Amino acid sequence: MGALTQKTIRGSLLRWLLIPAWVLGGLGLLASLLMHNLTHRNHLVEHAHDELCRIGRMYQPDAPLQQSLSRMELASTLFSTATSHGHPHFRFNTLPTLLSVGGPPIPVPEDAWRYQQDGCEVRVHTIWDQGSRQQVTSLLITPERAGDKRMLVQSVHFAPVINWRVRDLGLQMAISTVVVAIVFSLIVLLGVRRGLQPLANLVTAIRQLDSSKPGPIHVDKPPREIRYLEDTLNQQLQRIGNHVQRERQFLNDAAHQLRTPIAGIMNQAELALDDTDAQQVRQRLQHILQAAERGATLIRQLLMLSRGYENGSLGAVPFDLPQLAREVALQWAGPAADAGIEISYEGEAQGLMAGNPELIREALGNLLDNVIKHARHATEAVVSVHADSQQGRCMLVLQVQDNGEGVTPEQLQHLFERFWTCDDNQGNGIGLALVREIAQAHEGRVEAVLRQPRGLLVRMGLPTAVA
Repeated sequence: MGALTQKTIRGSLLRWLLIPAWVLGGLGLLASLLMHNLTHRNHLVEHAHDELCRIGRMYQPDAPLQQSLSRMELASTLFSTATSHGHPHFRFNTLPTLLSVGGPPIPVPEDAWRYQQDGCEVRVHTIWDQGSRQQVTSLLITPERAGDKRMLVQSVHFAPVINWRVRDLGLQMAISTVVVAIVFSLIVLLGVRRGLQPLANLVTAIRQLDSSKPGPIHVDKPPREIRYLEDTLNQQLQRIGNHVQRERQFLNDAAHQLRTPIAGIMNQAELALDDTDAQQVRQRLQHILQAAERGATLIRQLLMLSRGYENGSLGAVPFDLPQLAREVALQWAGPAADAGIEISYEGEAQGLMAGNPELIREALGNLLDNVIKHARHATEAVVSVHADSQQGRCMLVLQVQDNGEGVTPEQLQHLFERFWTCDDNQGNGIGLALVREIAQAHEGRVEAVLRQPRGLLVRMGLPTAVA
């Protein structure tokens, strides 16, 4: 019974299967008893009709009245002792009453039920006498000659609300119904348990998963619904496993990249402590500051890269991309001039897009920083924004191009990979990877193209605010 009350799939199935079955079984038993009782009453009426009609045929108006009554009374006695439907009591009365045998006539109401068969009509009604229910069947014999006496023949059957035969039948049916209900409940219980066994196997398979190596779940011969659930879980586990692997690789690479500036800071600090020359100490401190700045930049970029910038978590707002590009280009004009590079802007004057302006500003800053640090012999860098249409979508294309030596085609394939750099002395391999992450978070894309005769072009396509 506990399985029926628990808030589980098994309990729900048992409730929806067993309780309706028990209720329908009880209603079926009650309906069967009522129908049998009604059938018994109809059968009783038919027999009373047959008995009265046979007795009525014995009435002969030409014969002496006492002789006819004696014959009819004898026949009723035989019927009363031979019938299997109780012992009816017969009454014979002439109308108007001259002679009464078996008791005075029982009044027949106007709304008594008329039952006619084979040309013989009787009227049936029910009376209550001393707390018992009695069925009265009346036959009125009217002779053809006006002078002959009419005869009223009545049979009175004791008719309880539920006949004893119906009670016996009800007891038998109740016992059989209980037995069937118990057997049915056991079959349903076993069937539900067997039907839910694949689900239990799936739970067992999930519990046996190794948290360090989340492999696929396997259930032997699962039904279709469990197979769909198994495939869905395996797909989710595959995505989780890939994510865990990427995060693990990311942490390993981040630890490796952070080790270099920290080691440089420690090395320069030890040398500065041992050096007594103020000029040398100042140079050591400058190296420490540069290493610290590089480590701070690396940490900031790692934090931004680790967030993933999934779509829907950007806090997107409309902003003017060309205006932002001009502001960033002006901000980097000073550091670029120190490196002998001139930064300029060309392209659209206005262009709205929906996104996170701080992330776009970070991406464009990384592109310009990449030009300053890695574009050998570059003398100019051009920032531009222009409208374009790609696959039926309105896009704004943000470009940064330089006239440096560029990279080789082999290096171009790895340009946006995490922690990859073509220069071991500068950079940490995070900047361009972060640019790709930001573009993807804005449902855009980024690509790099070699310019002719020299230089590199990085193009980032971003959707506009209005499709």
